[in-house]
Amino acid sequence: MPKEVGKAIINIIELPKKVYIPYLDIRPLKPLKEEKKGIERLQYV
Repeated sequence: MPKEVGKAIINIIELPKKVYIPYLDIRPLKPLKEEKKGIERLQYV
């Protein structure tokens, strides 16, 4: 949900300056039910 993503971003912003976060990977816990093929599948893994 957008609210949860926002909370994650705020928590990262509020970390001490000594902490380095190179990237943030956010994925849904429940992938889409329909099976995707090829490169489209990578977006939902």
